[in-house]
Amino acid sequence: MGAMAGHNQTDGRTMRRTRNREAVLDAVLAIFDEGTLDPSIDDVAMRAGVSNRSIYRYFTDRDHLIRTAMSHSMARLGPDLMLEVNTSDSFDERVRRFVDHRLSIYDRTASITRAAKLASATEPLIAEQFEMARLMLRQQFLNHFGPELGPLAPNEQTAAVIAAELPFQFESFEFLAASTNGVREEMRNLLIDQLTLSIGRFRTTVS
Repeated sequence: MGAMAGHNQTDGRTMRRTRNREAVLDAVLAIFDEGTLDPSIDDVAMRAGVSNRSIYRYFTDRDHLIRTAMSHSMARLGPDLMLEVNTSDSFDERVRRFVDHRLSIYDRTASITRAAKLASATEPLIAEQFEMARLMLRQQFLNHFGPELGPLAPNEQTAAVIAAELPFQFESFEFLAASTNGVREEMRNLLIDQLTLSIGRFRTTVS
């Protein structure tokens, strides 16, 4: 009986520790969403409702906390980053789906990306994660527009990808959002037009 009680106490402490750790990570992300990209330990502790000492029990330092919060956010978003590829769909349908998907990613990741870009200047691990994400999204682009890009010579394919990807960089989304006052339909139409032109001029080479 005593052993069971001790086991239950241990489970309770583990669950409480997990809840507190999750609360701390959620607090960091909430602060990012509010526009503070470089929160202090005091800011996070107050938002999470825990002590500073508790935070240092879960994370070795502030940088470790920020890195973990970013990884935590990306893990949650994982399935949403995937784009279904159906190359039998028309070019126009695939353009619209691609634009809608990238706009959705921007909406979901804008605040965490702003914070991550700030941190990446001094955090090599975060910069490395950015590069991995960039390569993943580029491969996604190549797969999605395989019928148009596949037959191109390597130098033509590289030129097509660079031209087409440029409007979908995070900084381009930020500029576009500011220029259109965040009006989604305007952003969407501009991106569709740009992507159609970028890939369309190479489609004439293939046909």
